[in-house]
Amino acid sequence: MIWVAWRQHRFEAAVAAVLLAVLTGYLIVSGLQAEALARQLGLSSCDLTSSAGSTCSNALTSYMDSFFGISVLVRYVLIALPALLGVFVAAPLLAREVENGTNMFIWTQSITRTRWFWVKLLLLGGSAFSAAAAVSMVAQWWQQPFNQMYADGNWTFFDVVGPAPVAYALFALALGVAAGTAIQRTVPAMAATLFIFVAARFAVRLWRPWFEAPMTAQLPAPAGILRGVLQIASPTVGEAQSYVVYQPADRFWTFELIEMTIFLVPAVVLVVLTSWWVRHRVR
Repeated sequence: MIWVAWRQHRFEAAVAAVLLAVLTGYLIVSGLQAEALARQLGLSSCDLTSSAGSTCSNALTSYMDSFFGISVLVRYVLIALPALLGVFVAAPLLAREVENGTNMFIWTQSITRTRWFWVKLLLLGGSAFSAAAAVSMVAQWWQQPFNQMYADGNWTFFDVVGPAPVAYALFALALGVAAGTAIQRTVPAMAATLFIFVAARFAVRLWRPWFEAPMTAQLPAPAGILRGVLQIASPTVGEAQSYVVYQPADRFWTFELIEMTIFLVPAVVLVVLTSWWVRHRVR
């Protein structure tokens, strides 16, 4: 069964491997170039939490001119990867077999429905987990030179580093397989997967700043206190003073774990429900 599954999906696996290799190579090359330019411009010696002198300001401007567009483009590409996994790999995985009737041939060859489902899912899930974890680790290294370009620091790259993007990939996988099994038509399953995944990501992104009670700082704040934080609200003028609401930098990894859990739990539920559906409802 493992050999059959590999034969069925070796083309998709080869394409995914090539794309990931190209992406990883680009991250490594651009990251090394960014580090080299930062050292050349002397950004490491600049105190960006205070009013920087003209030398530091010119250096940061030059650095942003070279890498700001790249950092934005790569970040959006990395954000899109889990959605592409769910739409183009996971959704057709079972839907195409059911639509073409090839699943019935497999089930008549002493392969049970449950085994058929779990072998396919574990092969794809293991590959998706390994690829997402590898890309996340490379992205964590890659984004470090770019943090100083953003007032939010690490928070700017929240969606592409750490355990959260791995959870996005597994959720997209479970969602796509569930949609394909329930709808049993490839194109509608792909559309449903994309819509639900984007809606879930958008909803959790809006909820993210409120995972824990935020902090408030009066303005003018001490130098550097708002550097690298997640600002929830822009400075607001109250009756007597201005203030800003934010999540501090030291909550970054806590929020990563919270968001990972938010996506992993429904992924597990979807897998269990899909397994039951394959066993009892698919014809």
